[in-house]
This record gives sequence, structure tokens and C-alpha cells, in this order.
Amino acid sequence: MDPFSLLTGTVGLLAICTQLVLSLRDIHAAAATVDREIQALSAEIENVKSVVEIIYAALKKRVDRHPNGLQGATAKSWHNATKTLAGAIAGCEDKLTKLSLLVREIKGGERSGLLGKFDDFRKQLRKLSKDEDYRRLRAELTNSLITLQLMLNTIQLLDVQDSSSSGEQLSESIRHLNDKLDNLPMQSESFEEIFNAAQRSAEDALLLATANKHFEIPHSVSSLYTGREAQLEELMHTFLAPKTATATRVQKRFVIYGIGGAGKTEFCCKFAQDYRKHFWGVFHIDASTDGRAKHGYSKLAKQFAGREPNEKAAKNWLSNLRLSWLLIIDNADDPNVRLEALFPEGERGHILITTRNPAFKVHGTVGKRSYRFDKLESEPATDLLLQAAAKPRPWDKATKTLAHDITTVLGCLPLALVCAGKAIRVGLCTLHDYIRYYRSTSERIGRALRASGNPLDQDDFLTVYSTYELNYLALKERKGEAATDALQLLNMFAFLNNENVRWDILTKAANGPLIERNFKEGVRPSSQPIVSNPTSWRTKFRAKGMEVLEYLVSEHGLPVLPDALRISDSRVFDEFRDSDCYSCHAIIHDWLRERPEMMRDISDPSRIRLCQPEMRTGRQALWCQAAATTLAQSILLPPLGTQATDEDFRRDLLPHVEHVRKQQARIVDQLHRNRQMNRFGAFWAVRPRFTRSDAVQLAKYSFVYAQAGLWKEAEELQTRVRDFVCVARELDHPDAVRIQLALAQTYWLRGKYDDAAKLQEQILNACKNSPGVERERILAIMVTLAGTYSAQGRNKEGLKILSDSVVDEYTRLLGTDHEEILRAYDMLGRLHQRYFRWAKAKILHTKALDGMRRSKAIGPTHRDTLLVLDNLAMTDLMLEDSLLAGAQEMMDEVIKVRKERLGPENPFTLMAIANRARIKCARGLYKESEAELRPAIKIVTRDYGANYIGTLYGRARLGHVLACDQRWEEAESELCDTIEKYAGMHEARNGHHPDRLMAMYFLLHCYRLQGRIDDARAILPKLIEGMKAIGGHEHPLMRHFMQTQEALEDPSKKTDFLRREWIIMCR
Repeated sequence: MDPFSLLTGTVGLLAICTQLVLSLRDIHAAAATVDREIQALSAEIENVKSVVEIIYAALKKRVDRHPNGLQGATAKSWHNATKTLAGAIAGCEDKLTKLSLLVREIKGGERSGLLGKFDDFRKQLRKLSKDEDYRRLRAELTNSLITLQLMLNTIQLLDVQDSSSSGEQLSESIRHLNDKLDNLPMQSESFEEIFNAAQRSAEDALLLATANKHFEIPHSVSSLYTGREAQLEELMHTFLAPKTATATRVQKRFVIYGIGGAGKTEFCCKFAQDYRKHFWGVFHIDASTDGRAKHGYSKLAKQFAGREPNEKAAKNWLSNLRLSWLLIIDNADDPNVRLEALFPEGERGHILITTRNPAFKVHGTVGKRSYRFDKLESEPATDLLLQAAAKPRPWDKATKTLAHDITTVLGCLPLALVCAGKAIRVGLCTLHDYIRYYRSTSERIGRALRASGNPLDQDDFLTVYSTYELNYLALKERKGEAATDALQLLNMFAFLNNENVRWDILTKAANGPLIERNFKEGVRPSSQPIVSNPTSWRTKFRAKGMEVLEYLVSEHGLPVLPDALRISDSRVFDEFRDSDCYSCHAIIHDWLRERPEMMRDISDPSRIRLCQPEMRTGRQALWCQAAATTLAQSILLPPLGTQATDEDFRRDLLPHVEHVRKQQARIVDQLHRNRQMNRFGAFWAVRPRFTRSDAVQLAKYSFVYAQAGLWKEAEELQTRVRDFVCVARELDHPDAVRIQLALAQTYWLRGKYDDAAKLQEQILNACKNSPGVERERILAIMVTLAGTYSAQGRNKEGLKILSDSVVDEYTRLLGTDHEEILRAYDMLGRLHQRYFRWAKAKILHTKALDGMRRSKAIGPTHRDTLLVLDNLAMTDLMLEDSLLAGAQEMMDEVIKVRKERLGPENPFTLMAIANRARIKCARGLYKESEAELRPAIKIVTRDYGANYIGTLYGRARLGHVLACDQRWEEAESELCDTIEKYAGMHEARNGHHPDRLMAMYFLLHCYRLQGRIDDARAILPKLIEGMKAIGGHEHPLMRHFMQTQEALEDPSKKTDFLRREWIIMCR
């Protein structure tokens, strides 16, 4: 579209708007009463005029910048946008012209002047029989305005892209256009064509600006992909068609259902690949189990959204994502999985679902809602087989006939065709004799399954099993180390999850034991003195006895592993270096695990030797143990494996850990049933006792669960390990101490502070009373316990156990720059904070901060350094007003680094935001403080629940901010509800928790500031009772409460010091 012509049309539209507005003013002046209809019409025309003026300015700017026309990536989008804009302007001009004619009839013509005073504009229209025309023109004018606004946002976005504007300006323009698209109303049929053109133009501009940023599909699309082109195109139109007048705004979901091996996932991957440019993000989750779906969402949240790795955070991100996205929910076969619970809320986004369960097709929402996939059409099936067999084109008639016969026998099932093609490609058979080999194998499998007591119900599965079995048996008959290694790895992989078996699982499993052994041998330099309690002869004898006993009951051979993993440089790894991970179709994965162990008789290939079911279960136990051991050896426990890459690795292991544990439970149950049927059968294949290696495995698996934020599961495993270790070992043994401290940390993370404190007390007492325990270990436990006491509000006990003299002793043992000493300084500073010894706390926090920043082991951006900086800022908050600006700068630094390293929704990031909000409140910036607290509270509530301690803490702080802003009703409601919820917490002792007392104190001052002295006085006895309940009889707050009580009863006792304390305590 010629920009100069468009500018001329824009000027013409402005002239009509101006003339019509003037006419309406004349009518309005002649009306006997204020006419709202005239006002509304005038306002709408003024809006049209304003939008057109901005459009004119944008077009003029573009013409001035590019007098010779536009070149580059945006040129086509500009051409389409201006062409659509011209149509929208012409349509709007037509509506305004017709409205002008109606207005002129009301006025009575240009020459005769007004008809005189009248009561109502609409009455006059009805009198002239023009009311229906007016209604239609008003609706069309509204549509024109919406279209012009949409086109304005479109050309503004294109202009920002075309200029050298900042990334922030581009993001803002994208956001504005997304908002406009999200809130578009449905259009009447008469206006649908121009409206749809405007919508397409806007979406094209948006796609050009955003492009595809994220692309993750279940697997890459096979080069062999064949067929179903019509369904791909139809699905594209279903998902990407513009809105129509009859359409409702819904989340676009489409279900692909059918038998296994029919190519459902492959189809979805192909669709995502072909149309990726239409989606800002393409994601997928494995929905075969609830656990895997949650893990998929957790990975999505961390990897793409930069949020906390949990399901709720990922769904919330997708629900609020303004850009177009596609989610593939794969393998949703289990009828017990609540599929509807996996959909992000709201109407945004596109979702493809693959399932074998036809009942799930009801979840489709658009178009045909679902496709049923079974077999391919005959011609595409033949093409797929010949491509998989690598037969060169062009294919003659004889070749295609042979291929057609094979596809007919295999039921045109895509997975079976690919397996058959591979067998032909590697020379196991030919197109001429494949059917004979296949039928022979299929008959053998059927007999084997019937003999093993595992008859097959689905012929389609038997087809896939039979085609794959040809390849498996051929590999088994090959000679050489590589073939042996490949078979062993396949057997082991059958007990891991079928997707994303990472290459580095193998390398880490091969190297992990050596790393652990080297660390254990070199953990303490020989020159460093060891201070410990005296060891008695009785203790030494007991320790030696335990070593002998452990040797007698433990396994003495190498752990169960494939041969390839026993030497880290085994050449089998070269087979996997071409890709980062191994994946397998679920049907083949099941067959690898469940297949009866068959061996061909050399004298007669048609005969088989079949193992008994008990022996087959025994082999499963063997390879399941190999998979479990491989996973365990790939995991390093702290202080090893603490890098961010190690954390990501452990998080990716979760589906494998869950799968291998599920298989272990199934096998143990099967072996138990086998022993019931056969008294002596397969007893050798199972270890009924829980051994040390089992304990080590579960301890490492618990770390994987903890890394994924599954604290409950981590606690269950750690409890089982603790029970085993503490029976086999004394409570003071290093292994017992480590697992108990890990369990206590898990308690702490779950908010179970009482349980954590009790367990840490038991460990400390056992170590203190045991000869031979290093003093350093005892002191480390004391520091940890003091931190738990602090979280409980037991500050007096915390200071007693971690006194200045204890820290001095710890410092003499390790040195002032040791990271554990620096952490001890910080903990002691926090305890002094609780007793309002701000100056002393500042000295300790400053010493810890300086040391950590210098430390090579920690550094300025380490999480512990940020925690100390946070504590120092809170100390300055309480010290004096002159330090508030500096305290806020410290919190700015903490938040910036935590957002970069942990993510914007990490609990530690949110806590830092809450602390910065405290500082802003102290500086009188109440609106800014509220603006920071509300989003943080919303996130914590979403991820952890309304009764979570962090949620309640944030709400109590918000209530105080509202009180400071004199929004009394809101503040009282927030604080009263928070106080009630605190009382029911598991962590509250006798209904009291330190944070509950804080909320009650805030409520007291909310009442006091309003002059509600009686209500304020009524709270004080409860505060005093609560302080006594948590052991605060001698705490400075008790004195403060008493003085406050006296001042509320006798105003003359309100001293300046007490008034200052009130201000400080509320911070």
C-alpha cells in the first residue's frame, strides 16, 4: 500500500470526525436535558479521532525515515499491515459518513437550522424511524474503533522493530499488542472479514517480533516420517485459524489416541517442527505417571520460566504467558492419571495429547477434537518400510509389491514397519524372506508367553515384539565385546525410564566410586591435628567387632553392573557419543524387560529353549539391581557434587529413580509369590535382607528427591536409612551422624522444627558422651542446633549452646578464615539479633561477610554470603534510621544475585524481597512496600499453600504495612486471619509461634494507632503468655511488653524511649 495515499485517507477520516463532533455539540446544546447518548457517541468519535491522529503521526514518521520505501525483514509485514489499515480506515469513514447523514436529519439540514428543543436524542431517532439504523451504525463504529486500535498497536510494534529502540521498548510493544489480542471481542459477520485481516496482521507482526524462542519436543522427528499430511494441515487450520463470530475463547486442546506404536508422538513432533514459527514456545511433559508429569512441569519451570522447579509454578507461568505456546502431553495412557489436572488454567495456549486411552478424547476442545491413529494407509506404509530398509529410489513394481505384502502382514503399524526395515537394512533377512522369519519369530514368542504364564491380549503388541525380536536375537548371536556390552546395557536400560537416559549417567557411574574413594582418603591432611574425646579400650573393641560383623554379612564381589561400566574408558561409550541421551519406545522398553529369555537351538533355529518364570524373574532382579547400582554410583553426596550442573543432573535422575524403585518393588513381590509356589525356586536371585549397599542407594536417592523439592519422599527414605544405620552402628558413628543430620535438615526444610531439634539434640548428646568423637564434629552439630533453636524462637537456648566461648574454641581448631567458622559467626550474630544486641550482631555479621567475600571456597555471590548480607541489612534496619538507605542497597544486591542464580520465585529470593519491603516500610514508602509483598505472597501461596509459614509471615508483614498506611480495616482483617492460622500450625508450641507473636504485636499497634486502647490492652496478656510458652521469660521483649502494658493503662508513662522502641519493634 502506498504510504502517501494512506496518509491522505487518514486526513480525510480526521476531517469527518471533526465535522461530526461539532454537529453533535450543536444537538447537545439544543437538548432540553443532559443526553447521555449524545455524550457517549461524542466520546466514541473523539476516541476514533485520537487513534487516527496517532496512526497519522506513526505513518508520517515512517515515511520521513524511509522516503524510498522500507527494506528488510519487516517490509512484508509493513505492506500487509498498511493494506489492512487502509481497509479499516475506509470502513470507518463509511460508518462515520452514514452517521453524519443521520445527525443532519436530526438537525433538520444545514440551512434550516435545529428543529428546536427536544427531550431525547433517541426519541427523535424513533420519530424519524432511524433508531434501528443508528444501533447498527453504532455497533459497526465500535468494531471500527477496535480494529483501528489493534492496527495502531501493530504498526507501533513494527516501528519499534524497524528502529534502533531498546529491548525494553520492544517488550513493552509486544505486551501491548498481546493485551489487545487477548481481549478482542467477537465480531459480527458483517465486519468479520476486515477484523480477521487485522487480527492476522497483528499476529504476523507478533510472530516476527518474538519468533520461536523455546523448542523442546519428546524427540527429534525421524527422517523416515511418512504419511498423515492431511491431518497435519487440518490440525494447523484448527489450531491457528483466526477467531470467528461463533467461536468461544477456550484453551485449544486436541487428542491423538490409538494403539501403541501407531506414531502418535511422532505426529505431534512433526506438527511442532513444521509449525514452530507460530509458537513462541514449544514444550512437552511425559504424563505416563503423575510423578513424571510433575517432574516434567518442574523441569519446564526451571529451564524455561526461570521459576522454582515445581508443577504449580510451571502451570501458572503458562496460564499467564501472553505469547503463543504449544504443550505436548505425551503418553497419557493410565486411566488413573487425572488428565484434566495437567492442563494449565485459563483459555490460553495450545495442547496436544497422546494417549492409548480412547476415553481421554473428551478433553479435545477444538475442530474434530481428536484423531484416532491405528495403521497407516497402504501406500505411506509401503513407503515407510522401504525408507527404513534403505532401499534406493526409484522403487520398481516388484519391490513395492514385496513391501506391500510385508506391510499387510504387519498391519501397517508404523513402529513395526520401522523395526522390520532395520532388520532388512542390516541384512538379517530380505524383502523376499522377511515374512517367513517374522511368522516363525511370532509363533515362538506366542508359545513362550503362554508357557511363561503371561499370555498377550493385544495382537498389535505382538506384531511390534516380533519385529523387534528379530533385531535383538541377531545382536545376541553376534560375537565380540561390543555386542556383549550392547546387550548388557539394553538389559539395564530396561529398568530405567525409557526417556532421557543421559550419557553422563554412565560416565558418572563409572567414575563416581573412584572420586568418592579419593575424597575419603584425602579428606584431612595428615598435618592437621585431630582433637577428640579419649577413646576407651571398650569402644575400640566394639568398633573392631562391628567391622568383622559387617564383613561377614556384606557382599564381597564387585557390585552388579554391566561389564562396560567396570572400566571408565570402556570403548562401549563410543557407541553413545553421537547423542546426549538414549530413548526407547515404551512398547519396546516393556518388551526388553518382560520378554521370556529365549535361546535359539543351533541345530534347529525353529526350536527355542525357554527359561522358567522363576529364572526370568531372577534375571530381572539381576538387571534391575544393575540399574539401581548405576544410578547410585552416578550420584555424589555433599560435600561432593555441589555445582549447579550436578544439581541439574540429579534433578533429571528423578524419573529413573522412581522407575527403578517401582520395578524393584514389583520384582520383590513376584519373587515372594514364586517362593510360595515353589519352596526352593529362585531363592538365590533375591537378597531378602536390607544391606549397607541398599542403605547407601536409598540415601543417594533421597538426595535426588530433595533436589526436586519432594521433601516428604526424601524424609521417608532417610528415615529408613537412619533406622538401619543406627541399629548397625552406634549413634555417634560418622555414618549415623551424617544420615541423622541429613534427616534433621529435611525436617527443617519441611518446617518441622521441633522434630529437627529433637533429632539434633540426640546426635549432640550421643557424640558428647562417646569417647573418640572429634571435638570439631561436636562443635559443628552445636552450630546447626543453634540455628534450629533460632527458627523455633528458643533464642536463650541457642545462645547457651553457641556462646562466644564455644565459637572461640571452634575458631582455635579451624582458624578464623575457615568457612565453618564464618558461618558460626553469622549464626551467633543472628542469635544476638534476637536479644536486640544490634551492635554486637553487626560486628559478627560484618566479620562473617568480609571473610566469605575473601574466601576462595565461598566468594561474594555464594548463597551463604548472600544470607550474611541479608542478616547485616536487617541489623542496620534495627540500629538507626541513617543506615536504612544502605540497608536497602544491600538487599538490592541480594535480590539481584538470587534472581540470577536461583530464580525470581525461589523461596530465598522471595524472603529477600520481603526484607526489602520491611526497609521500605521503615522509610515510609508504604505503597512500594505493599507492591513488593503482594506478588511474593501470591507466589508462595500458589506453590506452598495458604497455611505455609512463609505465606503467613508475608501476610503479617503486609498487615503491618497496611496499618502504617492507615488502612485500618484491611490491616485488621489480614492480621486477625494470620494470627488464627498460626495457632493451628504443627510447629506452634501450645498454639504459639514466634511469628504469631509478631503478628499479634502488629495488631496491637494497629489498634493503638487508631486509639482503640481497650482492644490493644486485651492483646498484651496473650503476648506475655506466648513469650512464656516459647521460653522467653528473660527475653528483653518481656520487659518491653510490661512497659507497654503500663503505658496503655497510664498515658503518662509513655516515655520517648518507649515510643522509639515501638517504632523499632514494628520493623
